[in-house]
Amino acid sequence: MRRLLAILIPGLLLLTACGGSPAAPEPTSQTAGDTAKFDSLKLTDNGDKKAPGVDFAKPLDVTEPTIKVVTEGDGDRVKANQIANISILAVNGADGSTLEDTFSAEPEPLELNDELKTGSPVIYNAFVGTKVGSSLALAIPGQPAAQG
Repeated sequence: MRRLLAILIPGLLLLTACGGSPAAPEPTSQTAGDTAKFDSLKLTDNGDKKAPGVDFAKPLDVTEPTIKVVTEGDGDRVKANQIANISILAVNGADGSTLEDTFSAEPEPLELNDELKTGSPVIYNAFVGTKVGSSLALAIPGQPAAQG
């Protein structure tokens, strides 16, 4: 569960769907939010077990959760009730600094079940229908600073 918490970090989160186990057919991946914010996003392949290089116009600022497939994989489509194995790169949307990188470890399982569909529909709808090997970008609005 520690890895899934990275989804709540403000900024840009890259998720790579690495594989899954069989289940029922589903539609294609659904984008959410102002996906034009990702128009400047460029990924560079850094090889196996390494996070991709990420470049984007800074600051990246969104007012709602925004998700988009950046690079489509060439595997089968991920289906509902599968377990997607994902790697995460979380970066700060203001300056691009790395907040979390799980690419050097084994991919983390993300169960695409009804609990995720209800609790995080944006994430569920983005993964279900995505091809295995795809890279997805997710931006979450930052938390306002506390006034004192």
